Amino acid sequence: MPAEDTMLREAAPAEVLSDDDDDLESEDGLEWLIGYADAAEKAGDLDRHRFPSKVGGKPAWLDPANIPLPEKMNCPLTKRPLDFLLQVYAPVDEFDEAFHRAVFVFISPQGDQLHRPGMVRAFRSQLPRHNAFYKSSPAQDDDADPNPLTPEHQRIADQRDRWSDTYGGPKSERDALTIHPEKELIVEPEDGSDDDDDDDEDRDDAGEDKEADGGGKKHVGMDKRTAQSLREYQEREAVEGAISNEEMNATEEIMMEKGALTAEKIHLATFATKIAANPTQCLRYCFEEGAVPIVPGLTPPWIGCQPLDILLVCIWPFGRLCKNCSSDIPPCARCGAPRRFEFEILPQVLAYLDLDNEDSAAPDFAAVLIYSCSAMCKSDTATPGDTTYAEEFVWVQPPLNE
Repeated sequence: MPAEDTMLREAAPAEVLSDDDDDLESEDGLEWLIGYADAAEKAGDLDRHRFPSKVGGKPAWLDPANIPLPEKMNCPLTKRPLDFLLQVYAPVDEFDEAFHRAVFVFISPQGDQLHRPGMVRAFRSQLPRHNAFYKSSPAQDDDADPNPLTPEHQRIADQRDRWSDTYGGPKSERDALTIHPEKELIVEPEDGSDDDDDDDEDRDDAGEDKEADGGGKKHVGMDKRTAQSLREYQEREAVEGAISNEEMNATEEIMMEKGALTAEKIHLATFATKIAANPTQCLRYCFEEGAVPIVPGLTPPWIGCQPLDILLVCIWPFGRLCKNCSSDIPPCARCGAPRRFEFEILPQVLAYLDLDNEDSAAPDFAAVLIYSCSAMCKSDTATPGDTTYAEEFVWVQPPLNE
């Protein structure tokens, strides 16, 4: 890749992935990235021409004109506007039309119902290097603002962007939005990150009020059951050393035979073990063929595996969904290509949203999985009344403490 390209996209998740760096491969042979939420270093870092990954604030639209239509941005249950949760900048080098690429995630204001269909929605946007909105070379430090929109693009944006001060729709729609505190999503290789406790202390402490109760190390944003499983593992590890997969599987088999361990407990414990090294991570990213997410609860209801397979293949060895579990994920609605897993949002992100603990409708979930078109189908220039943003598949696991 030319040096200029590297400069332009050096912070993008897809840029961190490298087929030549075997040291970053995880136990499944793939290179995973993990994201942390933290304050941006300086004002303007999260503007759209900086191509940010971020949590909260207002969407930094990649295509700032042809954004999703307002009717696609309403909660199917309450009919109120969806709230912006986060966006991930993730270009794909193999596709020229995805030189710039980002996925935007929105959630219903009825946060206790996010596991219902349509309550969390994800929209993918992508642009070639030469496009109507950005320079083909990297933005300079003194480029405080992105290129202005053409009058026609500005007219379209004013009709659709509820987060904009120039939105021409009903004022009640803008007033109904909840804008969460804005944080940068800092993405780094999972196996290349430091395990120094000082790093966690230096990260934003916005989640202190969300820490799980009880003794031992505190875990921001986790529900109590996950945090308890993680503490139990850490206590055993401190006495006996790290527990290998072989030791864990043998112990689980004996306990399963004695009826002392349920599949749910196995799954929860292995999930907690996996995230123990980086307990404040709120995003897990791997858009490679064969990538399989980990989830704290039992596997989704739409998977193709049979019950025995779920226990012996999905849950038991790794606390993750097996590679056959994507068989019922719908193909891309635009081109028909199969979708594949791209990233997972962990409940730790909730700690950064400044939520009211007493609000029964506050956002809550155990995991949010995003599956995107594997063909990176082009988003051609939108026809009047259409959008260049492609909606992708979302699955939400309800909170485990219900």
